[in-house]
Amino acid sequence: MELSQLLRTLRREWVTLVGIFVVVMATTLIQARLPTTSYASTTTLLVSPKTESGYSAGIQIVGFVVPAIEAQVGGATLRSRVEDASPAIADASYGVGVSSRPGTGVLNLTANSSDASLVSDIAASYARQLIDLQPKDSPIAISVLEPASPPVATTVSQLRLLVGGAVLALTLAVIGALLRHRLRRRRSLADDLFDEVGLPVLGSIPKLNSVLSGDASPGQLYSRNEAVGAEAIVAMATNIDLAMASRDALSVSVVSARSGDGRTNVAMHLAWRLAAAGRSVWLVEADLRRPRLSDLLGTTAFGRNTTMHGEPGAWLALASTARPGMMFVSEAALRGMGPAAPQFGADDRHPVDIVSVAVPALLDYSGRAKEVVVFDLPPLAGAAETLLVAAKSDVVVLVADARSGTMLEDVSAAAESLRLAGCEVIGLVLNRTRTGRHRRSARPFEARARPAAAVESSTGRDIFAKRSGL
Repeated sequence: MELSQLLRTLRREWVTLVGIFVVVMATTLIQARLPTTSYASTTTLLVSPKTESGYSAGIQIVGFVVPAIEAQVGGATLRSRVEDASPAIADASYGVGVSSRPGTGVLNLTANSSDASLVSDIAASYARQLIDLQPKDSPIAISVLEPASPPVATTVSQLRLLVGGAVLALTLAVIGALLRHRLRRRRSLADDLFDEVGLPVLGSIPKLNSVLSGDASPGQLYSRNEAVGAEAIVAMATNIDLAMASRDALSVSVVSARSGDGRTNVAMHLAWRLAAAGRSVWLVEADLRRPRLSDLLGTTAFGRNTTMHGEPGAWLALASTARPGMMFVSEAALRGMGPAAPQFGADDRHPVDIVSVAVPALLDYSGRAKEVVVFDLPPLAGAAETLLVAAKSDVVVLVADARSGTMLEDVSAAAESLRLAGCEVIGLVLNRTRTGRHRRSARPFEARARPAAAVESSTGRDIFAKRSGL
């Protein structure tokens, strides 16, 4: 996170920031006013070598052993021996530390306790038990140089306490503000994204149980009790439809920065809802690398054949779907519109070579027929054909996963790439967003009884049946 973004986040969460800082500082001030007197007693020990190997060798031995002795003072074994020898010390609250004088074998063993009558006994007991704990074959000897000193009252510096409390309060306040922002981010992403990339959020789609369970069919989704998810999809499609209508756009590319952002499901539900609203829609499986729409829709690759306008011998396979008014152009059909494939062996044509021929021809025909075209494209990262198809579309919708920790950075980079390619990005769709409590209580849509007179005279089909999308 950059410094400017951090400061912007802290400014938005200033209530949390100030609240935590005030609470921690108030606690520190109360602690500073309470009596903090404790007592200390120090026993001075001398560590000397037992061997007659000379002065320099003895210093090396002592220097090697002293760190081990310091570890023993802070260890559980020595503490257990001291408390077993004196029940009074076992019941007391105390602390013991040790320090050494560099280049010498002198150790200062200091005990601290709020009980002045006991602190000297603690220091002396630790010194005795430390001497007894050394093995007989140890190369060093420990002796008492100065016995335990009388208790000395010590007080904690109020200035040091206040400074430490202020640092702790500021640290906890910043961490708390960032955590609060993280928890709230998925509900306020629209403001963050607009500030970051200048694009409106056209839809926020929560996690859908039917999609997560592998059943992503729009018809199945609307037939289940997924009121919040269904309403979010309808709102998204309505916003995109209005944005396209204001620009006289007939083609839209659905793209994402990374794989796994839910781009394919958004494209499928968008085409389904546009068809339900009375538009004639072609859903194009333009992700030639990892096509998934055929499986999700349960639609075969080829359906009704239509001769391409102005291209003798070329053809476009349109497959019908369960949604009237929505036709499907599969990955196989799109490949069939591209340059000739090799007669033998694997199809080694690059997706760019295929879409550079197929997409302009498809858009030419759909534009003459006034069909709305929805492209499901591969993610921008690692797919050269995505920018090519997006640039040929009238408008682009960018999909992002609200759960991603790098979502803002990914969206910003993707939007900049699309703009540099000359694409008109009309907005964002946030996938897998959190659902607020007031939205969880949304009531599912319920079909109403239809009037007997609501019949379309020209075709004899029920108006409601023709226009209903759920």
